[in-house]
Amino acid sequence: MRINLKVYEDMSVDDPSRFYPSCFPVMQNEPLKTHFIVLESLEDIRKGLLSLSSFDSGDLIAQCAGISLNFQTLYSLQKTPTEFLHDPFFSGYLLHSCDPNAELNMDDFTLLAIKPIKCFELITIDYEKTEDKLYQGFTCLCGNSNCKGWIEGSFLRV
Repeated sequence: MRINLKVYEDMSVDDPSRFYPSCFPVMQNEPLKTHFIVLESLEDIRKGLLSLSSFDSGDLIAQCAGISLNFQTLYSLQKTPTEFLHDPFFSGYLLHSCDPNAELNMDDFTLLAIKPIKCFELITIDYEKTEDKLYQGFTCLCGNSNCKGWIEGSFLRV
């Protein structure tokens, strides 16, 4: 999918199609509600991002944002060993898969497709590629043949 950059030219910070609140400036390529839905399940802490668009491998999915913190939260992603980007609006809802279809570049906080993503498909990343140690570990149920089982962060896989 090619992102229409013209959409962002006239967007105001309080546009209802934005995931990010008005205290965040409008960014080119930021995720919009016209392209994604946050799905909620009945289980605790189970939210995920469903794509309403198709992406080819290598496509930019979204430019994410976050609040820089020196501690970890449930919705943060690790930038450095002592810096975490807290994003309870969009990227904090990326689900884990041992065989993900996307990758979050923690240098510039861009979300890229690493496989084709179809419309109405969940967007997944491998948490062990972004976190030394997760806020809370969990048993992975992704069902992939390369499933790692218990997911707690990359520090256990060294």
